[in-house]
Amino acid sequence: MIDFMDQKGLRELEARCIQEEAPPCQAACPLHVDVRGMLAALGRGDFAAARAVYQKSVPFPGIVSRVCDEPCQGACTRGQVGEAIAIRALEQACMQADAPRPPVKKLRARHKRVAVIGGGLSGLTAVADLSRKGYDLTLYEAADRLGGRIWQTSATTLPRELIAQDLALLSELDVAVKLETSPDLAAICQDYDAVYLATGQGEVHVDPLTYATDQPGLFAGGSLLRGHWSPIASMSDGRRAAVSIDRYLQKVSLTASRSNEGAYETKLYTNTTGIDASDAVPLPVLGYSAEEAIAEAQRCIQCQCMECVKVCAYLEEYGGYPRQYVRTVYNNLSIVMGERHANQFNNSC
Repeated sequence: MIDFMDQKGLRELEARCIQEEAPPCQAACPLHVDVRGMLAALGRGDFAAARAVYQKSVPFPGIVSRVCDEPCQGACTRGQVGEAIAIRALEQACMQADAPRPPVKKLRARHKRVAVIGGGLSGLTAVADLSRKGYDLTLYEAADRLGGRIWQTSATTLPRELIAQDLALLSELDVAVKLETSPDLAAICQDYDAVYLATGQGEVHVDPLTYATDQPGLFAGGSLLRGHWSPIASMSDGRRAAVSIDRYLQKVSLTASRSNEGAYETKLYTNTTGIDASDAVPLPVLGYSAEEAIAEAQRCIQCQCMECVKVCAYLEEYGGYPRQYVRTVYNNLSIVMGERHANQFNNSC
């Protein structure tokens, strides 16, 4: 029996509401792009806002909008009633909008040196995230250019100027890049405080949660782990490894509070009853025009639950949902201990 007047009981009750769970598209994306928010902005014609939402989660948005293997589209609830939203095509439309790259923000220097071996998407993402956190980064790449397998994508699909524009971020972050260099791993581990190995091929034992290897300070990820190339999963590996490296260097737990990193199953339920089936807007070879992108974005059903609201006149009148009102009614319990008569009155409803 839950005690609704107790903070523990409150949290148990609050946890029953799934309204604030991520939509399936966002949960399926290893980088957790806010697809719902991006499409809402696109649907009202605000391309700059949509691009800002996209760039918030993706460090190399021009590249990813062209090569992503789009797990979000496979999870799209719209696909249950018609065709799924053409999400990657809409990401590409966002990136074609005339909007500046957000300014690079870095934390104060931490005076710790980190080496990243491998200049593919996984290594690049780790470099971008750790450099923003204030670490001194050196990126080693055996080839004569960064990017790894992205160069296998045709120039029609991935224009080379987009690669140059995205990789310019490394200069803004003051990352030291050493091309045509294959360093000795043992020596690198001695010279740096932490190392991320993202070389693409090989066999190494890696913790699936933290990306730590058996050697302290050495982490590994990317295609090195899975044997096949997934652009978006490789980037997620780099991001999650960067979290672990940051924690390792700060001497805190590598495992605490790391649920739902990468792709995961959301608990959100969305009732599609009454939604008319519709096909995706036909996608031209060169991508959507602005008008076509808006029309396709407007097909998004903006997944949410709100099932309680349909049967509760109070919730329907005030446009709220249980989790929201539990917090509102009982917020005073986190400030002043004890019961309030108003709480008991509201509870009697």
